[in-house]
Order: sequence, then C-alpha cells, then structure tokens
Amino acid sequence: MKRWSIWSQFMFASGFAVLLVCCGVYLVAVAVHQNNLKNEARSVTNLVEQVGTWAAEYKGIWVKSVDNSDVGKALEAFRYTSSSDNEYEDIAAVSYHRKNPVLVQRELSDVSQRSSGKAKFKILSDNPMNPGNQVGPFEKMALEAMRNDGKSEFYESNGGEFRYAKMIKASKSCMACHASAEKAPESVRRNYGTESGYGYKEGDVVGVISVSLENKVTTDAVLSYISWSSVAGLLMMVSALLLLMSFVRAQLGGIVSLQVMTDKLMKGGSEVSNENVENLSRSSNELDLLKGAIFALSHSIKYLQKKKSVSE
Repeated sequence: MKRWSIWSQFMFASGFAVLLVCCGVYLVAVAVHQNNLKNEARSVTNLVEQVGTWAAEYKGIWVKSVDNSDVGKALEAFRYTSSSDNEYEDIAAVSYHRKNPVLVQRELSDVSQRSSGKAKFKILSDNPMNPGNQVGPFEKMALEAMRNDGKSEFYESNGGEFRYAKMIKASKSCMACHASAEKAPESVRRNYGTESGYGYKEGDVVGVISVSLENKVTTDAVLSYISWSSVAGLLMMVSALLLLMSFVRAQLGGIVSLQVMTDKLMKGGSEVSNENVENLSRSSNELDLLKGAIFALSHSIKYLQKKKSVSE
C-alpha cells in the first residue's frame, strides 16, 4: 500500500487536531451551560426556602377575602363585617385566612406552573397530605439517592429539560402537623384527611423541591459562554498551528532537495561543489549536515571504485 507523504500526514493530523479542539470547546461550553442551569435551579430552591423562612417568622401569612372570595385552603379563618363612613355606602364582609409556610410555598409553586417563565418548581413528597403533591419518577430517583447515598441534591438532563431536586428534611416545626393524625390540628385533618402525610420524624428526608428548566443547547447559548479572551486564545492557537505548518513545510522542502541531490549523485552527477560541502559541514542544520555527509560518502565510493579499477 502506498504511504502518504509526510506533508499529507501532517495536514491530516493537523486537521484532526483542530477538529478535536473544536469538539473540546463545544463540550466545555455545554458543560458550562449545564453548570449554569444547575446554579439557576439552586437559586430557585434557595428562594423557595427563603420564602418559607420569611412566612415562618410570622407563623404563616394571613390572606384577606372580601365577600367570600375564594382564597383556597387555609388552616384558620376569622370574619368580621365593617361598615364604611359617608365615603362608601356598601358594607363589606371581610375574612382573613391563615396559610402556613408550606402552604405559602405550595401556592407559589402553582403560580410558577402557570407562568410563562422557563423555571418552574414543585414541592413534592412520597407521603404527601395533598395528593397533588405526589412525587413522579424523577423525584422517586432523587429521594432514593438522598436516602441511600446521603446526597442533598439530584439532577439530570433529559432532552430539552433540565431537572433538579433538593432534599427537604422534616424539622421540629413540621411535627405539629405531620407527626401523627391524632396530634394534628383539627383544621389539618379537615382539609387533608387522616390517611396520608403523617408519620414524619424529625430529620427524615420527607420530600424535595423539584425544579424544571428549559434546556436547549443552541448556537447562541454556546457562543454566550465564549469570551473575548477565549477567542484570543483560539486565534493564538491557530497562529501557532500556521507557524508550525510553515516550519514543517520548509523542512519538507529541504528533504525534497536532499532526495533530488541523492538521485543526481546516484546517476553520476554532482549536486554540490567542494566549497559548498565545506559550508554544509559548518552548518547547524541537520539536513545540511546530512547533505554534506551524503556528498562526501558519494565521493568516497567513487574514489574507491576508481582505485579498484586501477588495481585491476
């Protein structure tokens, strides 16, 4: 099989190296994109936890309802009727309903599901009071990893969606409602029944904050992670490759001229004069030294051949 020329081999190797560099840059950009999605999901879960902490400072949030407007589920309610002064003629019946921190977070998740934003979250459990908070396949895997492997978070990229889950541990304040149905407030039993959502122990992993994000790796998304410094670095790499190609090309030219000289010497010609041989012998270039050595060897062979013919 005919072997490729050194130049062809070098060009193929260089092209393959450039392809590998481009693939590496793309993979790095994708990895950065995934890491940014993970950090964005963490920010969402942190915000959800902060909302819960804020609501817990006031032992829940009271929501006002006027004339029996629907405010959803609540743990407590009180109602009063207020009559207005001359400025208003109607009489409004006002009710206040207390929503505990978890219920606040739950309703915030409902808002996120209805929104057009790319980040959506749910608070889910495999032992929920509300059947609508039951975990799905992804959250089941997340809970298994958290309970068995001690992980505090779990994530996966599936097609055009990035899924992230952060563990929820039962705290001391959770025990008031979730320790047992018998000890739960009457309002909790009335709203959620007595079959599910109980039996929690402090410190148990009882659920997750599950976040879903749009995950589309587009050209614009990849380019957004490429800075001017990385472009400059890539240009420097290309410049270095071009310089290397120029150097190799020059060396290959020397090899070709050496081949031509050797062919002429084999045919009895003289490619290099004695003066040039001396110059070649003083050169630091290995190809020049090789040319001089080949020329000297050729003359030595010719001298021996002449000496042999004379002796015969």
